[in-house]
Amino acid sequence: MMTTGMIRIMRTIGILCAVLFLFRANADAAQESTLQPPVFAGQWPYHSSKAIAMDTSRGLVFLGNGDRMDILDMDLHHLASMTVTQSGLISALFYAGSSHILYIACKNNGLWMVDTSDPEKPFKAGAYLPQASTTEVNGVFVEGNRAYLAGGVDGLFILNVSDTANPVFLSQSTLPGGFGISYAVDVAASGNFAYVADLYTGIHVVDVTDQSTPVYKKGIALAGAHDLALSGNYLYATLEGGGMAITDITTPTSPTVDSLFNADGTETAVRVAEDLAYIGYGPDGLRVVDITDPAKPVHNAAWTYTASGCTSIGLAADTQTLYMTNDQVGLQKLDISDKAAMRSVASYDMPAGAVAVDISGDYAVMVDDNAGTKPESEGLRILQISPFNEAIQLHLKGFCATPGKAGDVMISGDFAFVADGEAGLQIIDMTDKTAPVIAGSCDTPGFASGVYVSGNYAFVADGEMGLTVVDITNRTAPLKTASVKPPGVAIKVTVAGNYVFIAGGEAGLQIVDATSKTAPVIAGAVDTPGVASGVFVSGDMAFVADGEMGMAVVNIADKTAPVLIRSVDTPGFAGNVTVIGNYAYVADGGKGVSAINVTDPAQAALDANLSYSHAGFASDVSSGYTSSDEALFTFVADGQAGLIAINLVPKKTNTPVNPGGSSSGCFIQAAGR
Repeated sequence: MMTTGMIRIMRTIGILCAVLFLFRANADAAQESTLQPPVFAGQWPYHSSKAIAMDTSRGLVFLGNGDRMDILDMDLHHLASMTVTQSGLISALFYAGSSHILYIACKNNGLWMVDTSDPEKPFKAGAYLPQASTTEVNGVFVEGNRAYLAGGVDGLFILNVSDTANPVFLSQSTLPGGFGISYAVDVAASGNFAYVADLYTGIHVVDVTDQSTPVYKKGIALAGAHDLALSGNYLYATLEGGGMAITDITTPTSPTVDSLFNADGTETAVRVAEDLAYIGYGPDGLRVVDITDPAKPVHNAAWTYTASGCTSIGLAADTQTLYMTNDQVGLQKLDISDKAAMRSVASYDMPAGAVAVDISGDYAVMVDDNAGTKPESEGLRILQISPFNEAIQLHLKGFCATPGKAGDVMISGDFAFVADGEAGLQIIDMTDKTAPVIAGSCDTPGFASGVYVSGNYAFVADGEMGLTVVDITNRTAPLKTASVKPPGVAIKVTVAGNYVFIAGGEAGLQIVDATSKTAPVIAGAVDTPGVASGVFVSGDMAFVADGEMGMAVVNIADKTAPVLIRSVDTPGFAGNVTVIGNYAYVADGGKGVSAINVTDPAQAALDANLSYSHAGFASDVSSGYTSSDEALFTFVADGQAGLIAINLVPKKTNTPVNPGGSSSGCFIQAAGR
């Protein structure tokens, strides 16, 4: 077993590697003028690939969320869950009511078929994995005994699924695209024709009379085509910022785009019932559009729901109830009987509420302080990190409930130390990542909101009671050795040498000399402009997350007389901060992660180009994580959005992906585009 000292050395080496990598990226960027903006790299548990399917006859809702499928009743009571894929993400669901089979598109893990005859005991009935390991199954549509798959750059796949245990491959068709670029993301079928949404090119019409030899017929140039819905003789398609297109497919070989409905926002999903189209707009919510005349869709401004976002949609049989997923709440049930006053009547709060994160090796450990009304679902979660090219896949390995309100976590060896609110310090044994358990605890006198481990001691930011020092030599019987109460409220804490640095809220940065673990003393302090909420120390500089005032830079060369040398405003509420290379990354509340260039700390400046925004509420940001191919990531505890992975130095890609298809085919240009 590694000692704490060895773990700290390895941790330091890992961070140094990340720092050197970012320095190198900075040097490269100096030659290329600027670094590339950071990009989304992964998420748990809320993925952009969330999906909904409905069994209206049995009153069931199927939810695809990351690598997991949940089954709920219509009131969103949980019935069952199952992990569907270990190496992919659920991108789409299709439910076949006659057989009770749920078809699950799992991106690079192919197609799964799950038997839901007993909704409380679903089981895997079959699967299809494309021959090419690079194929991504993004969408699925089933008609009769045929399954149609949207296969990314590999186009359209057709399977015979008469025997779900042994699906039979019938054909695969690459799709034409401008400059050889085509990427199939969704598919629908009716009669002898399949319609494929192509993110780059538009909508492809394919004659599938002979499924073993499909014939390409037409293309409709609708860039950004993403989500499809069939209703009667019309095909509805979201265009990811380009509107919602309504296409007349009465004659499939001569489709006609009747209209484009445009509104502010990025369209993510569309479903149709009677004479109404329900359109999701990501974080901007839901709009209802009257399509009585498909050539002239009409939106009443009051027919809008903006209390939360919308990434996918399911409609109940009575058309008075709508189910939608979003990054803020999870899954919601809306009463839509009055389109001008749509309201949420139930929600399914999946475990998230991420407030803090720490990284150790290939594992991320996050703590969750809010799982709705289920305290047994709050606590610590262990996620395995699996780099994939320039992205990250996160897989839940284990969970341990904590008795209090978990607010911070730090890993040391095989143990995680959790600041657990009114329950003090919890020490969790993670030797078995699938079954972490509380090994010991120490009830501190205050409200534990921050923790840092150094050697055999844990230093706890203990709210109004200041700093509590705990001897953790015996993990099963930790012992409080001292407390010291500087001014303010201790929110977060870090340690450098014999000194403890406390983010003290309104009292700014407080410095404690902890040379004596039984008698620590206040050494110095400096007031910061805002509410000191987090702190990171590097050399003679302390970087303080300063609430609404952004980030403060403090020279701590003289611990008895620290000096504020810079304050940098950020757009959100700075809750915590880490430094990687020449940049400080600030967890900036509802504004995501703000990047600040600290090459010269006295001239620190916000770099909006390297900042990152997301739909959650960023409260913590980890130190750097470098994958084997030298991609550099950070992880953000993003509130209800869960844990977010960000690629800090994405590579420039100037060469488009070549799907290997031909560029032939007849495309119809949509009017007004």
